[in-house]
Amino acid sequence: MHSVGQHDVGDGSNGQSSGYHSSAEDGSSLQQQLSAVEVENQLLRNEVASLNQEMQSVMRRTQSSNEGLVCSMLSEAHCGLVARERTLIESSNLVNRLYCSVSHIF
Repeated sequence: MHSVGQHDVGDGSNGQSSGYHSSAEDGSSLQQQLSAVEVENQLLRNEVASLNQEMQSVMRRTQSSNEGLVCSMLSEAHCGLVARERTLIESSNLVNRLYCSVSHIF
């Protein structure tokens, strides 16, 4: 009987010890998984921040490019207007000279 009692106590303590050991391993495994997820989360946050910076840079370059394009288009339009104005002035001067020439004849 004595050996049976020892056997029962031994099983109970081994069961508890085994359960505790298993819980400790599970806890350690969960901590490692949590740590890995936290690292991955931080890496993703860093990547998002980097992508946001890149997007802002692209937007600034696009804005500068658009401003440059608008300035270029305005400059071309201005040059075209200046050229047309010169043509108009030359035509007007020619009409005035012709009018003066014709008025001397009559």
